Amino acid sequence: MGFKQLIVILLILFLFATYIVGGAENISRFIEKYSEEKYQEPLIEKIAYYNIHYVCFMAKYKRTLELIEKFKEKYNHSQYLETIFFLRAKTYDKMLDARTAIEEYKKYLEDYPDGKYKKDAEKRRKELLDFY
Repeated sequence: MGFKQLIVILLILFLFATYIVGGAENISRFIEKYSEEKYQEPLIEKIAYYNIHYVCFMAKYKRTLELIEKFKEKYNHSQYLETIFFLRAKTYDKMLDARTAIEEYKKYLEDYPDGKYKKDAEKRRKELLDFY
């Protein structure tokens, strides 16, 4: 493979990656709408949960928070709530909103005093309090 071919392949990969990241919110909205039209509970709940993780992974934090709020309203007794609440704190943390992240970690620790993310939440909250 020649140098020019390698450059073309890398350029195509870069453009594709940019499209996927740029289109993450549209993909998320499609997933949300399609799942609600085509599937039934509890599969819709599980798809919504993974959709939240997808947009968070793609660094679409406002969309992540929007989906978390929808999830909380619709599935207030879900098995995934603990993870969702911790992810909300992490999302504010990633958005560099330290004050809100500190409060969200605190809420998580109050709601889930023996939660599976307790150590991570305590550690990160302490780091933010020490820095902030």
